[in-house]
Amino acid sequence: MGKKPRYRKVRKYYKSSEHYWRERNRRKQVLQLLEEEHLSQRQIAERLKISERTVKRDVARIRPYYMRKVRHQLNLLRKEADEKFEAELEGKSLLEQLKILSRKMAERNKLLILREYYRHQIYVSIDLDHVVGGYPNLRV
Repeated sequence: MGKKPRYRKVRKYYKSSEHYWRERNRRKQVLQLLEEEHLSQRQIAERLKISERTVKRDVARIRPYYMRKVRHQLNLLRKEADEKFEAELEGKSLLEQLKILSRKMAERNKLLILREYYRHQIYVSIDLDHVVGGYPNLRV
């Protein structure tokens, strides 16, 4: 008979609470520098004396958290708007409710058409007085 295989216990890595809080504070700093001071990831890395890859990782971990908060606030606003709208319809006859709904839908459709119109519109400005490299300056 041969030797029995020797198994070793796999140790898991757990962060200490001190390490967790340092990391959390650093992520808050990264977010503040990114959003308030509009620094690039490289500039943030230089200022905090960490690698650029660490900044990218921190941003990737922070963004979903704040996106969830934004979605939650939007859902609260939608619920509030729905409640206001339902309160507006309450106590009205069916015909009056239909008129209010059709008016709201017409307003919504008008906004959607405007939004679509502005999305496809491009403005080009040609400055003939300012020449760059032999060609007039273009702004889009």
